[in-house]
Amino acid sequence: MNFEELKHYYTEARTARELYRQEVVTLQTRLAELQSEKETLATVTELVQKTAKTLQQRLVSTIEHVVNVAFETIFHGEYEFRIQFLEKRGRVEPRIVFVRDGNEIEPADAVGGGAIDVAAMALRLAFWSLKKTSPPVLVFDEPMKFLSTGYREFAGKLISRFSRRMGVQMIIVTHMPELVVWGDRVFQVELHGGKSIVRVEKTDGGGE
Repeated sequence: MNFEELKHYYTEARTARELYRQEVVTLQTRLAELQSEKETLATVTELVQKTAKTLQQRLVSTIEHVVNVAFETIFHGEYEFRIQFLEKRGRVEPRIVFVRDGNEIEPADAVGGGAIDVAAMALRLAFWSLKKTSPPVLVFDEPMKFLSTGYREFAGKLISRFSRRMGVQMIIVTHMPELVVWGDRVFQVELHGGKSIVRVEKTDGGGE
């Protein structure tokens, strides 16, 4: 190998080395960018998870509060309503429980008293308060009809309280006189000769 060939070989090797060095620098830069993107993604993911958890906690807090206000008004601390989240088969599922005398019970096992009826009505109100549909009107057909007689005197107070505090008009179809006396306006429907006769009665209402 003569001098010119050696010089040419050296120049090519030097060029190749420079290209290799530039490629290494480029790869290192890209690696650093990917690492930064990964860290950013991890931060965003963590933020989204925290935000979702915060929103979930707020929703649960709102729902539990509404139902527990209903329970306190009707049962005076006999029941407490809770929403729990359990992980099953890789999924998080909500679980509703009633607490009585410090013990958790399934709603289906809360026989007697009408606790399920009260919770069902309160849950509907809680969901409405989260969505705030317009017009602010809710219709209930025979709400709390399985409520024990001893608790019925508090049912009208509960409905009146929710109506005024939430700013929602409630139209109630009921046979319970304990609810009727709390109405701002009462429509009494009677059947005469196969025809429905509607009589309008105004009341003072017993709301707070």
